[in-house]
Amino acid sequence: MTDAQRESPPPGPGFEFGVLGPLKVLHDGDPVTIGAAKQRVLLASLLIDANRVVPVETLTARLWGETPPEGARNALQNYVMRLRRVLGGAGGSDPVLTRPQGYLIGVADGAVDLHRFDALVRRARAAVTVGEADQASALLREALGLWRGQPLSDVPSELLQREVVPALAERRLGAVELRIQADLALGRHGDVLPELRELTATHPLRERFWAQRMLALCRSGRQGEALQCYRTVGELLSEELGIDPGAELRELHRRLLAADPALAGSGPSGGGTSTLPGARSGDTRPAAGLPTEMTTFAGRERQLAEAQRLLTQARDRFRQGGEVGDAHTATTMRAMAAALLGAWAHMAAFAHGAHTEDVIGLALDENPVSGEATGREPVKTAPTVHKPDGTTLSHGNTS
Repeated sequence: MTDAQRESPPPGPGFEFGVLGPLKVLHDGDPVTIGAAKQRVLLASLLIDANRVVPVETLTARLWGETPPEGARNALQNYVMRLRRVLGGAGGSDPVLTRPQGYLIGVADGAVDLHRFDALVRRARAAVTVGEADQASALLREALGLWRGQPLSDVPSELLQREVVPALAERRLGAVELRIQADLALGRHGDVLPELRELTATHPLRERFWAQRMLALCRSGRQGEALQCYRTVGELLSEELGIDPGAELRELHRRLLAADPALAGSGPSGGGTSTLPGARSGDTRPAAGLPTEMTTFAGRERQLAEAQRLLTQARDRFRQGGEVGDAHTATTMRAMAAALLGAWAHMAAFAHGAHTEDVIGLALDENPVSGEATGREPVKTAPTVHKPDGTTLSHGNTS
């Protein structure tokens, strides 16, 4: 619809319309029945572009599809006349107006539920940009509460169902994503988990819901389940589309493996508005508590070698009990060893095409974080990493 087709006609007084579900018409709070199927298609077509001129060609296509009957223009005029009669009979002035290019329906601000939904979402995004996650969550709940089911579910138009309804459903899912992110910023990870389980089942290829589920699981102390989610969505994307998970999921996966403390969030608050990983510049979706990755390890063989050297030194000193003077020093050494192991594992995996899971934990015979025995024999030589091409990578081999 062009700017030239936008108008601000006197709205039909007392009318309220609903398209976020079965078509609904109220006048002064009383329902108005639109019984004929073609009249419902015509009214829905006008309401989708309320206060704008809808060309005759567009209305004809929405009423009859690609093969309109002979005399379609005259038939359209008859349907408009009958719709006016129904709406006018409800009282007040007729909101359907004729223009040279087509027709429009004049509505007051907020008279269409779709307009109210869009206005609430815009306010929620504005709240996100200033760190008001609590307000954003409340506004989005109000917006989503306007939905009464499948939009235009009783409107028999192939064109509307194919082109308009999916776009409306996408706007709803975007609002759901935004509301869940606001709830995660408020520390409501336990509350959103059941919803996210259902959403990932209903929309299995929508990666944002998987990322939100993984983060909620992580913040609930269920890192193993979060990693299993990554494997599940990875298999789904590979089987259905032949692709790997996107940048956001891959980044979140790496941080889960590294036990990134930033994933824990800051608990209930009104904040949480930093940019999501993988989000486009200017994206106003609130943050999931994931900081932007500052660097990668590609091509850093020198740092890899140094990390390996320091790790070996830290491991050897830690095993020589006589050189560790007190509990504080022992704790420091353990932390040093864990940090170096994490750096080494990430650089080895990223730089040489190996999987981090194949690297992490092999260099120590203890869990690098908890210090508990793993049940493996101590590693006397450097670990061997199996690369995807079938070759191997061992300590000192950077080929």
